[in-house]
Amino acid sequence: MQRDYPGVLEQPGLVQVEIFRVLDESVWAILDRYEGYDPRIGKNSLFVRKAVALVRPRVYAWVYFLGACIRHGRFIEML
Repeated sequence: MQRDYPGVLEQPGLVQVEIFRVLDESVWAILDRYEGYDPRIGKNSLFVRKAVALVRPRVYAWVYFLGACIRHGRFIEML
């Protein structure tokens, strides 16, 4: 996690998360808009949504990572 603008960076490490089940696929458009993710511009979005493997439980989940083109602040350890 980084300090100046809260967001998860796409890099090795562990981050504590909350998991929510999305029951209706139409919700993704609403969540993407809220998180500033536009699949048409991909990594240039404020956040980018990607599927990742979780450690516990061992499932795949969508995570919003801070966009690669967004200036990163100072890293802070959260665990």
